[in-house]
Amino acid sequence: MTDVALDTLREALRAVATQDVVLGPNEDGGYWLVGLGRRRRFPSGMFQRVRWSREDMLDDTLARLPLALLKIELLAMEDVPRIGKRHA
Repeated sequence: MTDVALDTLREALRAVATQDVVLGPNEDGGYWLVGLGRRRRFPSGMFQRVRWSREDMLDDTLARLPLALLKIELLAMEDVPRIGKRHA
């Protein structure tokens, strides 16, 4: 695992420890990570009517979250950090 991937993983774990929802956005309008804190139940309807694999995916997901009730963090904009990718 690269140092960048480890740093990204550490950032995601830090964020999910203090937030209700953590998303890792992609430049294409989607996201590579969804993290949910343990303090709350899964937000009902979070993934309903999300236009998957489209540039609206992140916006659709955020629109379904009760923003006034949740602590939400977006990680730095990155492409998938390839944390689990193995090299042949």
